[in-house]
Amino acid sequence: MFASSIIPTFAEIFNEFFPSMISRRNIRIKVFQTIFESNIQDDVYQPDKLHKKLDKQFEQTQTMLAVCVELVCQISDYVLVYAQQKSSKHLPSFEDLNIDTRIAKTL
Repeated sequence: MFASSIIPTFAEIFNEFFPSMISRRNIRIKVFQTIFESNIQDDVYQPDKLHKKLDKQFEQTQTMLAVCVELVCQISDYVLVYAQQKSSKHLPSFEDLNIDTRIAKTL
């Protein structure tokens, strides 16, 4: 727990360098969801509360995008490790020696 407060996560680093990676469509959907949710739950219009909810939804969206990017990076790293393991067998077959690693090369 202590180390996680010192070492930033991939999502935190990603959000720092790419703060506005949300499309207009996504923003519009989140705004309408927040308005609809507030109309159902609250009788009184509270702009501060709505603004906080909207900011939280944007943060969740950015975190989800960062997690997806991190997952693709981890998959590409695993492809290289898997290809190395398969090719270093004692008697590798033709398939073991020719594993497709295009996903790792494109990243």
